Amino acid sequence: MRACPISKIECVPLGVAYHHAGLAANDRTCIEQLFINGAVQILCSTSTLGIGVNMPAYMVIVKGTKEYTDNNYKEYAQSEVLQFIGRAGRPQFGPSGKAIILTEKTMVKSYQNLVSGSEILESSLGPELLRWILGSVYSREFTSTSDVTKWLSHSFLAVHAKKNPL
Repeated sequence: MRACPISKIECVPLGVAYHHAGLAANDRTCIEQLFINGAVQILCSTSTLGIGVNMPAYMVIVKGTKEYTDNNYKEYAQSEVLQFIGRAGRPQFGPSGKAIILTEKTMVKSYQNLVSGSEILESSLGPELLRWILGSVYSREFTSTSDVTKWLSHSFLAVHAKKNPL
């Protein structure tokens, strides 16, 4: 991998970095590699990293369960929150992982039910699929149809469709 200019930013040599859709594609890739290689131990990100990129971690902290959209705050879809916390603990990277969800008091029971598996989930990607694909093409995260196919095949929508075909 070529030199990573973003690795010179003040916080990165201390093991802390940020990741969001506004970064140039090369910078995002660089930060992801620094995280995978262990040079970055704390990665602060927007929801785009939690959904679109396979970046396992020992611990995931979801700092708030609402997103600002259409001039209003709305609760993330439960499947999105599962995507976020699903980054914590992967067998090939360690024996365990931890996920912490910070939410409003009125939502605590809902998230307890979610992580315990007592809630039935449906994928929310269907209605948003075109937006995610176009956004990823625009940000150059997808540069070919095989990129889209690979990403989609690993989504909850694909897993759910395989288990419950029409």
